[in-house]
Amino acid sequence: MLSSGASGGIASLLFFDGGSALYAGGSFWAQNNLQAFTTQCAATAEDLGGGCPSSGGANHLVASKHAWLESDARLSATGLPGAAIVATVVGFSQYATPLALSSLLAQGVPGCSLLAVPDVVGVAAAADGRADFRFAVPAQPALIGAEIFGQFVPAELGPPGIVAMTATNTVKLTVGSF
Repeated sequence: MLSSGASGGIASLLFFDGGSALYAGGSFWAQNNLQAFTTQCAATAEDLGGGCPSSGGANHLVASKHAWLESDARLSATGLPGAAIVATVVGFSQYATPLALSSLLAQGVPGCSLLAVPDVVGVAAAADGRADFRFAVPAQPALIGAEIFGQFVPAELGPPGIVAMTATNTVKLTVGSF
């Protein structure tokens, strides 16, 4: 909830505590020219596990920018194969039973599963074992508290084409708002 108190311009804004608190510096009626704003609807990210390794390492996905209403969210992966095309999977639910990649494609590595339901699938190129995917969270109040599941599926390239399909862990984002 925002409170009043600015008696002049705001010099800077900083987010802390995982993005759930906003600190504004400037001229205020508050103590020490610093005013704190908090939210009851914080954007969060949770690692649900489920990834499997690739030739590049651990295939690890994180939310590098949380899903705030009227902002961009960003998922970032590391430990991917050096040469790969990555399917960026984003959905509003997850499979009750993980979908084995080896049951979908001959290149699917046994033990690697798709957990996020693919409502939206994008494509990214892995560079130095890293890939990012950014998506907009529209200004729709009905989305506050909505859960978004993200997972990357790298297709490792080599002669004669795709040589292995692996998967990152799944990350659950909860949409927040100030």
